[in-house]
Amino acid sequence: MQLEEFQDNSHKHILVVEDDPGVRYILTQILKLGHYTVTSADSGTDGLSLLGEKFDLITLDMELTDMHGEEFLDKLATQSKAKIDSGFGVAEPPPVLIITGDPCNASPAYTSGLVRGLLCKPFTLREVLQSVQTCLNGLDNSDQAFVG
Repeated sequence: MQLEEFQDNSHKHILVVEDDPGVRYILTQILKLGHYTVTSADSGTDGLSLLGEKFDLITLDMELTDMHGEEFLDKLATQSKAKIDSGFGVAEPPPVLIITGDPCNASPAYTSGLVRGLLCKPFTLREVLQSVQTCLNGLDNSDQAFVG
């Protein structure tokens, strides 16, 4: 997979929810290399507060300092349902790509219908871009989850 394959992604907006500044920076730079529009949040609370914007995908660290990834997913689903119920929105919440250093820790989150894929740390540029593209194409990359 060459970077040239990712030339037409500027219309795709990705929210990176990651509390580690180094990992957040690297993810953001990789996604920008893939020509995605990127917004980043340094906590789950910050990420949830940005959901007034339209995102095509959320990358989510499971071990945030202010909340666990499962709590973020629950709040994401609740916020989306509240918007739909109140008539302020009809769109489904964006799909989520979980990024974690401990795949066993992320396994329960797979029961959420929002989770579209799992990427294990450490990751390569190619793995990030492939996982994001797979998620955006509506495919589940769980078969790649424990490779590497």
